[in-house]
Amino acid sequence: MSSDYNTHSPAQYLISEILENVFQNCKTNDWFRFLLVNRHWCSNAIRLIWQSPFFYSEDHRIIDVYLSFLNDEERAELKAKGVVVPPTPSTFFQYPAFLRGMDFKALDAAIRDWMFFNVHPPITTINEVLESPNDTTNNNMPIEPGPILITCKDSFATSSSAASSDRKKIKPDNTENSKSNRPNYSYLVPGTTGDDFAWHRAVKSVLVKMFLRYSPPLSIICVDEPEIFSIGDEEHFVHWISQVRELSLVADFGWWEFIPVLSNGCKNLNTLMVSHLPNFKEKAPESVSLFFDFLAKQEKLIRFELKNSESFHEGLERVLEVLPVTLQHLVFQADNKPDGPYSLDALARFRCLRSLEFWGEFTLTDTLTRPLTSNNFPNLQEILITGVKVCNRFQNWVDKVNAKAISA
Repeated sequence: MSSDYNTHSPAQYLISEILENVFQNCKTNDWFRFLLVNRHWCSNAIRLIWQSPFFYSEDHRIIDVYLSFLNDEERAELKAKGVVVPPTPSTFFQYPAFLRGMDFKALDAAIRDWMFFNVHPPITTINEVLESPNDTTNNNMPIEPGPILITCKDSFATSSSAASSDRKKIKPDNTENSKSNRPNYSYLVPGTTGDDFAWHRAVKSVLVKMFLRYSPPLSIICVDEPEIFSIGDEEHFVHWISQVRELSLVADFGWWEFIPVLSNGCKNLNTLMVSHLPNFKEKAPESVSLFFDFLAKQEKLIRFELKNSESFHEGLERVLEVLPVTLQHLVFQADNKPDGPYSLDALARFRCLRSLEFWGEFTLTDTLTRPLTSNNFPNLQEILITGVKVCNRFQNWVDKVNAKAISA
């Protein structure tokens, strides 16, 4: 390929928005094997991938990259817990600055993977690594299949594999062959005693503090534990989540400890997913009130998902009563609920519904579905039913509405 061709490559004349659309359309496929023909393509791909890096992978190398951005105070905090991060090459991009979506559950998985490779491998001494900052031992470690793009100054490295096309990550194990593929040193300070949980928490804590320094406000966040909101200054957290549009609460881990923070920060959601909705009868009235005040503020919400709720009966109707009437998409999932939720009267409020989904092992009875079958939903385009038993009246209604019905 001639230098003249490189100089006049069409890719250089494609605006960023076009390139982003190209990558967005390809991101669900194995496009990591695509040739990134020049720096312009590279910068667009890097920016897109690192907006939500855990969407693509939970690889331990992502944690290595993020750890390289710790400041002296954060490194000292980690060292006090017994974990030392060795010197790393400077990167061409500031990856944390690209972050727009954070899945804390996936972050935990990546940290566990990182600990397997860097905390528990056969130990010689961390001092050997610290005394040789230019040592390439770590850089030459075998790489697992799975996509990741990391650009260091004066070098551009990509890793891909045919195995990555179906997004199946090969999990490390504790066999001798697996151990032989791990580095021959540990990130633990010699003589350190502790446990995986403490080290995991320490790494997660400093990473969150680093994100608060580098990352602009997020647009997507998935939260799995309340302790996240006790790291760093609350004011910084409120700013960090002030532009969140998609929020997932994935476990009954004590909403009430951080609902005030969410209520102050997340005021413009368009998607809310709640898993394991707690039994409100067992919660303090003031805490329940805070939660419903938070829901009532979401005037721009268009999609609500309730999954794996232990109080599907008691809580769902109350939640539906405070959600905005402009809601367009509803998803309900519950298991081992043979009679289904006892009341869905509030469904009649949502005349703008475009899609409706029911998942799980319960029955949509005549009484339960009457608010649907007795009302008109002119914008309804799709009804998805998976594993749910339906009554004849509801089935007849589904057959009559001008919506695409899918049963599985």
